[in-house]
Amino acid sequence: MECNLESLATKQSHRRVLFCLYFIIFFASAKASSDEGIEFDKEILKQLGVAESAADYFRHEAKFNPGVNSVELNINGINQGWLDIMFSQQGEPCFNPDFYRQSRIIPPPMALGCSDLRMHYPRAIVKLLPGISRMEIVLPANLLQTTESSSRHYETGGLAAILNYDVQMMHNPRTGNNLQLSTETGFNAGNWIFRSRQIANHTQGQQQWNRLYSYVQRTFIDNKTTLQMGEINLDAGLLSTPQIYGLQVVPESALATKEGNGVTVSGVAQTQARVEVRQHGALVYVTQVPPGPFTLTKIPIVSASADLQVTVIGIDQQSHHFSVPAASFSSQYVPRARGTYAGVGRSGPGGNKQQQNSWLGVLTDIRPLGDLSDITQSILLGSRYQSAGLAVNTDLIPQVFLAAKNVVSRDQLNDKQGVQWGSNIGVNLISSLKLNVSSRHQTRGFRHFQNSLRHENRTMRNKKSPREEGQGIKQQYTANISYNPRLLGGFSLGYIQSEFFSNQTERRLSLGWSKKLPYDINFNLNMDNSLINRSDKSIYANISIPFNSHMSLSSTVSQNRGVTQQRLALNHQVNNRMGYNLGVNKVAGKPGQTLNGNLRLLPKYAQLDVGYFQDNAQQRSYQLRASGGMVGHRSGITLSPYAIQDTFAIMVLPGISGAEIQTNSGPVWTDMRGYAVAPSLSPFNSSRLEVNTKKLARNIDIKNGLRQVDASRGAVFTHSFTANKTRRILLSIRLASGEYATAGSDITDKEDNYIGTVGNKGELFLNNGTEQPDLYIKEKGNVVCQLDYRLPAETGASVLYEEADARCI
Repeated sequence: MECNLESLATKQSHRRVLFCLYFIIFFASAKASSDEGIEFDKEILKQLGVAESAADYFRHEAKFNPGVNSVELNINGINQGWLDIMFSQQGEPCFNPDFYRQSRIIPPPMALGCSDLRMHYPRAIVKLLPGISRMEIVLPANLLQTTESSSRHYETGGLAAILNYDVQMMHNPRTGNNLQLSTETGFNAGNWIFRSRQIANHTQGQQQWNRLYSYVQRTFIDNKTTLQMGEINLDAGLLSTPQIYGLQVVPESALATKEGNGVTVSGVAQTQARVEVRQHGALVYVTQVPPGPFTLTKIPIVSASADLQVTVIGIDQQSHHFSVPAASFSSQYVPRARGTYAGVGRSGPGGNKQQQNSWLGVLTDIRPLGDLSDITQSILLGSRYQSAGLAVNTDLIPQVFLAAKNVVSRDQLNDKQGVQWGSNIGVNLISSLKLNVSSRHQTRGFRHFQNSLRHENRTMRNKKSPREEGQGIKQQYTANISYNPRLLGGFSLGYIQSEFFSNQTERRLSLGWSKKLPYDINFNLNMDNSLINRSDKSIYANISIPFNSHMSLSSTVSQNRGVTQQRLALNHQVNNRMGYNLGVNKVAGKPGQTLNGNLRLLPKYAQLDVGYFQDNAQQRSYQLRASGGMVGHRSGITLSPYAIQDTFAIMVLPGISGAEIQTNSGPVWTDMRGYAVAPSLSPFNSSRLEVNTKKLARNIDIKNGLRQVDASRGAVFTHSFTANKTRRILLSIRLASGEYATAGSDITDKEDNYIGTVGNKGELFLNNGTEQPDLYIKEKGNVVCQLDYRLPAETGASVLYEEADARCI
């Protein structure tokens, strides 16, 4: 029986409300019995005209269906993942040896088969929640096995092939057409991951193809380690290494006891822009940012001793560059997890034909020194290069972080040896006031591994910039102070000083202020000046005014090296499938202005971007971009609007197309067969998969539209939501005499299963009339008659329920 007051038609509402109130009164007058369920007051039932047999149906609380059920297990407030648990005919769980093994509860002395956990452990509390497929257990902590998180139950295995694509096409009347295709192919099989990425480019009749990497990977849960083989970037901690052909074994960061935050990069984008972060010329991070100041966190790096080179490329293809000094890195964050890192292999040829191959092996170990300190030790042995490093960081002093490192190197090919050392101090001075100071020093002979791959003759040395990384900088100092009082907004002041072996010095000063004004208006001001070259300065001011949560207008004034620009931009996210932005830019002293627009579309199974740009000379260019992914699995091919990551899920709503499911990556939709892909699951953490039931057709019933999944890295998880199409029928029942059936009479099927109770004026609500079962009226346990009824022709999916007449025969 279903009482959904909000969904009923107006003309039926007063009768249905009375009928629902019957059952509210049932439970208000009920007396609970722990052994026999709920007992109803027979006098009240009689006054309401409800048969006593109806009370038998509602006597007991909801139960799990007999047999195996997939259940989310929670022990002492901590989710343990989903387990398949056997339930008895009475809906009681079977606590067998397999359950104890997966749940990490110490098994009691028992024979094989089912037992009752509460009989062996009287203090244990078991709460069954069949409505959300969940079981909660509370018991003393000493009854849990003391193994670490690797013993938790994770979804593992699975088999699927993947293809990610990103196609960009640009048309410019002056430069012609440009087509770029980036693909990533691979497969997952038994927790093994294979991935290969390629880039193809076609410009003015010339074609270029490059393979960026190909590798195979697997995580071993019990050892908390990950094995990688192929073209990989070594995680060498304090030392700098190129991409190699080889293998490495590293701690699995998602299972590590301590995980770092990576490196933070801050800057300013004059327009909507693409930000590329490189280290040693290798791309380590790329993202899109809106106009204005940006801060990128958790940037992955492969070395703590090499500066980051940041390129900001605007929508008008104008770019500017800046670097993030390695001295500002905290050695606390590299490597990201405590443990041992080991790798061996051969360096690749790179992009320089004069570069020589070299074998190398790397070993890094990061260990705790007490509870608040770490020590990192790294060593690199190559055929023509050797290096070793040591770093210590500590939080022993309250509100103070200290870090120091030292790296020595020997380049046998060029007969160079040297030392690099540095320190970092972070202090929380008072509430909202933070100070960070760092330094880096090195001798003239210090070299990175990449420098040992080719001879340094005099001609090559003369062509190098004195600022070239790893060789030109003699010492570098950075200082940054930030203050964030609630009333005044956030302030930051930064200073960088670099001294080169060429006796040149560079000093830069930066200042920032941001403030949130009433009505969610945001204001930002950033300044960056060279203290040596007075013409090298930039100023950026921006104000953003939101019209609502989906639309905002921003105005920007900026000056860079004496050139002043003004920009006005409108951004509107219409819904989760469409958005657009429009912008106009004016450069002082130049005629005309530049215009740009971008339309973002998410047509369920791919992402599309359409861009337009017109410069001040009326030259136009157009851009079209399509991206997404696809998965090949046992049941066919399923498309995704997002790139497929190393751990993902295949979801099924059999026969239901267009259903929206929320995932970690955003909304996805089922295809014609009812399949959809969750492109990313958090390895060794809980991920939420939830059907948006508000957008389902009204004739679809779903048992449980939510699934929490804990998957191991590399797993391909498959889940089928239980859903079916149904017909809800409101019957108007009359006896053979033409009178309405008596209120309170029972309605049963031909197997004498209880279907419902007749309400006022002979009304009966069938929650699922698709199969049109044979129905009978019973009063005081005796069959009065069989009902004859005809269902109307099926109506649209938007109809909540249909009406039909039924008569005794």
